[in-house]
Amino acid sequence: MKTKLLTICLLLFSSQVCAETWSCTYEFNGETKIKVFSIKENKVYSNGELYQSAKILLNNKNVIHIYTSYPHIGDVTFFAEVYNRTNKRFSMAAISAIKNEKYAIIEGDCIITK
Repeated sequence: MKTKLLTICLLLFSSQVCAETWSCTYEFNGETKIKVFSIKENKVYSNGELYQSAKILLNNKNVIHIYTSYPHIGDVTFFAEVYNRTNKRFSMAAISAIKNEKYAIIEGDCIITK
């Protein structure tokens, strides 16, 4: 009985502590880039640090939707990101706040580790 209880407690604890890491590649302005981040307890981490400006809008077994605001980058207002767990791909749109500025859409393949 103690063994079963210990096993259940360890499984519950380990599922809450584990992070899901996404390593995604994409091309931007002719260069291959890599985006790496982790999801832990429904929060976004980059380089092990909590990414304060990223907000998870949806996180289920199929997709993650992330909204990120970068006011310090100048004219870029926000990024809308969609990560698909089924096909291991992502898309991201950057929306500019300056009139006549173009927006950028990037997409790529990802490796997901837990």
